[in-house]
Amino acid sequence: MKRLALLLTTGLMLVACIYPIDDTEELTGYEGVAIEGTITVGAVSSFAMYPLQALNYDENEGKGTVSASFTVEDDMGHSWPGTPDRKGWSSDLQEAGTSFVDLTDADPARKYRLRARNLETNESYVSEWVEVVPACTIDSVNFIKNIDEDELLINLNVHGNGGAGCYRLMTREDWEYKADYSAALVYIPNDKKSRDPGVMVNSGGQGPLYYCWKKAIDSKLNIFDTRTLTSDEVTRPLMKIPRTDERLGYVYSITAGVMSISEEHYAYLEHLATVSDYNGSLFSPNPSEMHGNIRNESDSTHFVAGFIGAGTLVQQRLFYENEKEYYYIPGKRNVSELESVQAQDWQYAYWYESKMPVYYTITEGYLWTEKRCVDCRYKGGNKDKPDFWINNHE
Repeated sequence: MKRLALLLTTGLMLVACIYPIDDTEELTGYEGVAIEGTITVGAVSSFAMYPLQALNYDENEGKGTVSASFTVEDDMGHSWPGTPDRKGWSSDLQEAGTSFVDLTDADPARKYRLRARNLETNESYVSEWVEVVPACTIDSVNFIKNIDEDELLINLNVHGNGGAGCYRLMTREDWEYKADYSAALVYIPNDKKSRDPGVMVNSGGQGPLYYCWKKAIDSKLNIFDTRTLTSDEVTRPLMKIPRTDERLGYVYSITAGVMSISEEHYAYLEHLATVSDYNGSLFSPNPSEMHGNIRNESDSTHFVAGFIGAGTLVQQRLFYENEKEYYYIPGKRNVSELESVQAQDWQYAYWYESKMPVYYTITEGYLWTEKRCVDCRYKGGNKDKPDFWINNHE
């Protein structure tokens, strides 16, 4: 469970929190940078620095990070230095140049700020002192079968605990799926040029490539508030999944992570939302309209974008199992038929016809089919089973 908390926290901290400057201004070197991150008390925070010019890149091309160091400080003189060590966490949530700060022992009653140094220009930056916003409570994450629309609706129920009524949300989805065939055999081939047919062994149950997993992390800017409501309790839709979607085919999980944020932090992110398409593809507003809470200590004329807030991430996970719900409607499958392959042809079938064995019968011998129907990885997933998964499949 701790590992998932780290993954979610890292993903939440690195979503778009920055503004590009007007690209009509002249820039030389690093006259402006953007700093991303949120001080997440009780978890691992992540921070990154970008040259503002990089923010005009296409989303899929990435944003070149600046080599930087980060330290979180509290108002009692304690400090937590950052480290670039990834510690085996998911690369899907991390970019080169990211620094991680372990705040699992930080006191939520203290005030915090971030110090950063651009290691390429030696300029230093510091954020304003911020208080930790009281954590909200996730009451439930649940699903509703919307038969009329052939959808599975997933909702989040949350309420504040004396916070500002402003929230930031992220979700992580994981799902398990199966190959078309469960191979009772495992083929160990020889080198392509060898005439030896290789070795066929019994898999001892489900084939080792029968179960796979996929995941999707929504890192879009997603904020909401309850300030205009009579109650700080809110039900918010998380996901609409068509009944024909492969995510519902076997076992599906969604984890919601919510952080209460200050009104100032919310206003900054809300402004970001007005100049972006929520996908990180930003256009260029005037920098004078985007004051955050970070300043350049070395040169006040060099603009720095970003807002460093402090809070506590709470999360809750939901599982959907189709073998219990029977709600999934499978689409048309393109499954290859089985055919018998003699031992002298095993090497050729494996290396040149992209086939794998499935099982053996006395009457037909060794039956093979296309690898894409036996190896679940051909459908885009992998064998990286989440630590929190509810079954013992491998």
